[in-house]
Amino acid sequence: VAGARLAELGFRHVLCLNFEPTNAVLQDRCQGTGDALAAAGGDGMIEVEVPLADAEETRRIVLEQFAADSSLDSVIGTSNNPAEAAASLLESGQLPAGTGVVTFDVSAATLDLLENEVMLFAVHQQPYLQGYYPTLAIYLHLVTRGFTVLDPLFKTGPALVERADVPARRCEAEFFPQCPEGPQEVEVSLAARIALGVLAGLLILCCVALAVLVAAKRKLKVWHYASPFFLFGSLLGAVMGYVALILY
Repeated sequence: VAGARLAELGFRHVLCLNFEPTNAVLQDRCQGTGDALAAAGGDGMIEVEVPLADAEETRRIVLEQFAADSSLDSVIGTSNNPAEAAASLLESGQLPAGTGVVTFDVSAATLDLLENEVMLFAVHQQPYLQGYYPTLAIYLHLVTRGFTVLDPLFKTGPALVERADVPARRCEAEFFPQCPEGPQEVEVSLAARIALGVLAGLLILCCVALAVLVAAKRKLKVWHYASPFFLFGSLLGAVMGYVALILY
């Protein structure tokens, strides 16, 4: 996916930043990118090891590789940390203008770089859709005996995230929440507050009346089995809701 998209954008030779070369999944990310570029007529891929958490060292390695091979025209990170370090070089003018910086995986910083057109795209593995969603679908299929509301054909990824996709990717369900503002407060109108207050008040009065009736008629079987605990629980809930309306 990444190599094919790089080729479509006109890139031919990519530097792959691998923070864990012994990891077969990350090896496949580099190799697949290089193979796709080569298949499109490009020069393939150079893979180098970089530290995951040392951005300064990653930048040094990238500059060293670009100085040694002038045919390199793009950089891809096997995770967002190395790619973000390479993107900072492009922002500061230390990499040639037009160098393509892309990444596997997505973070809040990656989304910002995509939005500012520093990075070209990110390959999002969509672990929620690849892991949780299929498990949920299987469970519902077994429990409902084949009757389920889930779409039987659901694209789990990987997905390309480009600049145009950033707003939708900030907070959508299949992605990790990336909303810097935090949860949005919902404004409740005065009319709605009054209506809810009246309903809560009526519920409180009903609970109190029924509780008194249960206490007065407790010797009668029909009232003895009237679940007073349920009434008291309802009363407590109504009071708490009424207080919450007043305070908030």
